[in-house]
Amino acid sequence: MTKLVWRTVQRPVAAEDVQAARRRLQRLGLQLLTLREAGHGIETRRALYELVRLGVLDEPDGEHGFVPFERFDAELFEPFYWQWADAQYLAVDGNVWVGLVNLQLRRPERAEMGITVVRRAYRRRGIARALKVLALRLAQERGITSVVTWNHVENTPILRLNASLGFRTR
Repeated sequence: MTKLVWRTVQRPVAAEDVQAARRRLQRLGLQLLTLREAGHGIETRRALYELVRLGVLDEPDGEHGFVPFERFDAELFEPFYWQWADAQYLAVDGNVWVGLVNLQLRRPERAEMGITVVRRAYRRRGIARALKVLALRLAQERGITSVVTWNHVENTPILRLNASLGFRTR
């Protein structure tokens, strides 16, 4: 079983941080999209599946595999992604989806930040930080006072990133 560390944040995200996140993605030549902007079609669902699959398999306990596309499409796409399509931020390089942050607006005051993934070839460029900043700002604009996330205790890069964004262990 995966050991998880729960974290929560209530630190405000400044407009300057949002502008810097957008500039970072632009400088890298990446397009910023929400899942809604990408659309609901089969190509979108397949691209999302592939990115989520890569993220899950890249976790420290990812050797357990990931569900087939058909199951993802039937059971996970709508309730975990499309339901909050405006809160799913994507970084796109041409036709390649390179990064995702999954924000789930669960209650009026609380959100969950699900998977954050960046393809290996694009890592260490600030993409995950930029996407998370944008998602946290959206949560703030929607009146969310608590954002909760969980991470594998051996995923040091995401633990460091989350701590730098104000997440703290509960």
